[in-house]
Amino acid sequence: MKTLFGQSISAFKPRIVQQWVRKVKRAINYAFGKGPYDLAPFEYIEKLSHQVNLNATGVDYPDSTTGILYQENTGWFEYKKYTNNLDRKLIKKKKSGRDRFLTKGILPEQPRILYSISQGGVIVSRKSGYECIVYDSVSRLAVEEVTYIWEGERRYQYAMMSPRIPGPKYLEGISLNLVTLTGFCFFHFLHQALPQAFFCRQLFDRVDHILVNGSGEIWRQKWLERAGIPLEKVIWMDRENFCHYRCEQLLFTSWVVWDARPTNWSVAAIRDLLDASPSGHGDRWLWASRSDADLRVLAWEDEILKRFPKFEKICFSSLSPEQAIDACRSCSVFAGPHGAAFSNIVFCNPGAQIIEFSPSVTLHPCYIRLSDICGLNHASFVVDFERLPDDFEDVVEDMASLLWPTPKPADGELVYPGLLNP
Repeated sequence: MKTLFGQSISAFKPRIVQQWVRKVKRAINYAFGKGPYDLAPFEYIEKLSHQVNLNATGVDYPDSTTGILYQENTGWFEYKKYTNNLDRKLIKKKKSGRDRFLTKGILPEQPRILYSISQGGVIVSRKSGYECIVYDSVSRLAVEEVTYIWEGERRYQYAMMSPRIPGPKYLEGISLNLVTLTGFCFFHFLHQALPQAFFCRQLFDRVDHILVNGSGEIWRQKWLERAGIPLEKVIWMDRENFCHYRCEQLLFTSWVVWDARPTNWSVAAIRDLLDASPSGHGDRWLWASRSDADLRVLAWEDEILKRFPKFEKICFSSLSPEQAIDACRSCSVFAGPHGAAFSNIVFCNPGAQIIEFSPSVTLHPCYIRLSDICGLNHASFVVDFERLPDDFEDVVEDMASLLWPTPKPADGELVYPGLLNP
């Protein structure tokens, strides 16, 4: 039987070996590769570009476009309320023993900075998750402030450990990078990439190329057109391929919105960029169906729609930006299974009722927080998506209590107008 010390050594061996292998791979990449091999703060990369630490004297050294072009003052924002979890099944996700997402609190806004790098590189790949790397091709250092990965250590991404990554394609002129981590998803595209676009919207006419997540999907093109981005300048960065570009001059922004952390500024930015402020009135009930999707399809949604006939069943993936925006601006209730369609509640009127069904007890709070910032009333249910819940009638009654807060009593029972009995 192993002692406690022996058990500890056995447990650490795989991790030690893994770290050693990773360091060896990075060393090989440093010696023989052509892509990024490590991370560094932008300030350090900027100093290298101006040869500050290369024994340069005076001011007699080549011009460089590397530096911070613009920085906006930022402040704070507040999450005041969480979802109305009617079935009380939600639990908080933990990370390193702490809550991954706070339910309330005052948080600092993300920095809003526009950077420039001479001979800057961009890599998009799904080799080690969904990586998006911005780097200086001269020093081969990735910019620490904007290079992220979903899981693991950032400097151990595939591109930083392989000397044999595909070489870059060269882009002459000025390129603007709007690529974000997981920007192929509609939520991250709308709530992270488009606020970045808003921040540097005055550059659309000045740049030669605009790098965007995706493979040229029709829906994405329509939203970009609505945002005023000239499609003839767009270069698609498809996550399914290893996309690698080196730009004569690369412009890129800081992460102006953090993951699942919408702010008052980001909401205002999206509405301004898309000319899509709430209308101030609406009485439609929208049911955001996922019947055309492969995941998170609510098998019994027709049963619940029979009980609430006022709902309009809509597949938002089939709508144009104009149709999606107009639908949300004209509704007072937005409900359905958790999915990308809820990204559109940013266009709903303050006071609208949002009802989100989740298949997981650790419901991601992106739409809960968005509701909070937009002044919407959010409620959630944790349900089995595959079969009709045993407490289906309780779900129906809880929904009715949200939609008709003051039911009429009749013969000792509560009657909800518009609710059909089974």
